[in-house]
Amino acid sequence: MYKRKKSHAKQLSGDDIIIETAWLYYHDNLTQEKIAQLLHVSRPTVANYLQKARDKGFVRTSVSPEVFLGHRLSHAIREKYNLHAVYIIPDGKGNQHIQAERVAKAAAEWIPSLLKPHDTLGVAWGETMLNVANYIRPQSIESLSIVQLVGSMPSPYGYGSEACATIMAKALGAHCINLYCPAVVSTIWLAEKLCQEPIVARQLNCINECNKAVFAAGGCEDDSHIITSSVTTPEAMQEYREQGAVGVLCAQLIDANGYQIPSDLQNRTIAVDLDFLKSLEMGILVSSGSNRVKPMIATLRGGFVTHMITNTSTAERLLQHKR
Repeated sequence: MYKRKKSHAKQLSGDDIIIETAWLYYHDNLTQEKIAQLLHVSRPTVANYLQKARDKGFVRTSVSPEVFLGHRLSHAIREKYNLHAVYIIPDGKGNQHIQAERVAKAAAEWIPSLLKPHDTLGVAWGETMLNVANYIRPQSIESLSIVQLVGSMPSPYGYGSEACATIMAKALGAHCINLYCPAVVSTIWLAEKLCQEPIVARQLNCINECNKAVFAAGGCEDDSHIITSSVTTPEAMQEYREQGAVGVLCAQLIDANGYQIPSDLQNRTIAVDLDFLKSLEMGILVSSGSNRVKPMIATLRGGFVTHMITNTSTAERLLQHKR
């Protein structure tokens, strides 16, 4: 029987008591109640120590992606949209924002397994991308490069494109190539001139080295991030919707079939070329929610996606739409 002297338990403090608790629970398979008796603390205190062990990274738990890749819905979505792999997580409690965070966490677990040494991964921008980057556990993939796919822009929510790429690169031990220019400028002439600047031109050329990319599908409603980030206005967006815009992909507007909407905005945007994006070896779509179904379908129809991660309710809605 496992025995521990009371005096020893009292001597433990700080990280020591957290590590001791984690060892007893995860390695020795003792119950929280038994650990509380051994360490002479309350059961809620044990639960608190275990949470701290997870928060500090002393303990890491993960779920095998193979379980979710074999989901019934995963097979159905894969067949319908001709995808290589679809990772579907169960719906959790809470609103769409909370569920989107769960999808981002799962994506952060899955994406590193999709990367290989010497890959160049293009990273889009937005709240989803920032969440994925923040949830990736620190690790190192040999000679991996991360490239920012969209120029920089102000955001009231703190998820600028440079942050998404930089944080993800740091987590994966990768070389980061940022795009040091605005995502959208005031005139077509200025966009053309900026793209000719040697520094910007070199960074844009690095995008052409990408063989994989990760992105989300944004909506075209008035709460779209390209409106809240002042890239365009609600009035202009209404005109784009009338032209058929249903989604935003890498700060660019696409219609229901994934074709880019010709517009003045397109010509003033400095970002990855969408035709190049669909030619990549791997395009990873991370999105969920009823308000993202139309843009997700547009992105899927456009041929940008090979791998996708979403939740059950979103997957069911995707299946209900005609291909």
